Amino acid sequence: PISCGEIWNLNFKLPNLKNKSVFVVGGSRGLGAVTSKLLACAGARVTLSYNFGKQEALAVADDIKSVGGLCKVIQFTVSPLQTYDVLDDRYEHLYYFPTNKIFHDDVKKSDNEIYNSFHEIYVDCFKSLAEFLIKKSQTKKIFYPSSIAIDKPIDTLKDYIEAKKEGEQVCRLLQKKFLIKIICPRLNRILTDQTNTIVPIKFDNPVSTMLVSIKQMSSID
Repeated sequence: PISCGEIWNLNFKLPNLKNKSVFVVGGSRGLGAVTSKLLACAGARVTLSYNFGKQEALAVADDIKSVGGLCKVIQFTVSPLQTYDVLDDRYEHLYYFPTNKIFHDDVKKSDNEIYNSFHEIYVDCFKSLAEFLIKKSQTKKIFYPSSIAIDKPIDTLKDYIEAKKEGEQVCRLLQKKFLIKIICPRLNRILTDQTNTIVPIKFDNPVSTMLVSIKQMSSID
């Protein structure tokens, strides 16, 4: 993944996020790691979470700190059993990147089990965390990545697509109920360490993709 030093050298026009506190759920790998670095380079105080990859999360934090950025690492599992005691800051922005295995080839799992696993992460746990942060942490802006697969369905992803659709509906309900701003783009497949493959598939660039969304998050009132 790109380093903070490389981000600086590319001379991106970053928004001014100095002293903004942001929480990046799933910020240890993939698109979450790229986002954490971009936010830190823009001046934000980043709290990133990991589920199992502690060393990966610490590596992202070390990279951020190497250029003078601010980053805190916490272990946070996106699960109905997770408490919110570790969330000890007022996060103005939330970026939500937790994921599980999208393409399933486990014949032992029923369609219902696969759907429930997606629904838990993309709908139930997202709604619970967002409502907690809005009420307790004064979170005003949320980034929730949806998927282009909704517009271009793939039969093997029907459970994933349905959960993402329901996640979008949660975003609309949260905006209406709490009068907050949520950016919910339907992203194309993006090249990260989690999606890299030898199969010739077109991927979008993670840095340019997230730079657009971060600018949108910083500009909306």
